[in-house]
Amino acid sequence: MRLLRRLAIPIGVLAAVLLAYLVNPWLQPEGSLRQLVTYSFWVLSVLLVVALFEDRKQAGAQEVEIDGPAFTRFLFHNSRAGLFWLPIRLFVGFAWLDAGIHKLFPAGKPMGAGWLDGGASLRAYWERAAAIPEAPARPAISFEWYRDF
Repeated sequence: MRLLRRLAIPIGVLAAVLLAYLVNPWLQPEGSLRQLVTYSFWVLSVLLVVALFEDRKQAGAQEVEIDGPAFTRFLFHNSRAGLFWLPIRLFVGFAWLDAGIHKLFPAGKPMGAGWLDGGASLRAYWERAAAIPEAPARPAISFEWYRDF
């Protein structure tokens, strides 16, 4: 398995090159060459997954070899960075509450006229979504069985 471990990077690079050749809009392989490149790509991809899967059993495979940038380590692994995240979390929380309040109590309507009024708002939305427009336009729901649903 040491051979697979040593060959994992070259196998991955070769599979990436073959994939780039397959999806390249300027150089398209034709006929049997396309099949050969496709099969080669999949064989190399499966071989790479096997090599990486077997590599996890090696001693030291669980150790992180590359540390992230210091700035991201500070932001995500330091309790003092919570002061940076506090305004972002408060903003997201208040935006979530504001969106929920508007669903319960729409502006300019009496209390309870939102989504909890027995479903009138939801029914109006679905009636507009399922409506069949005039001839040149296409309906939002184009499947009859779903519109009936």
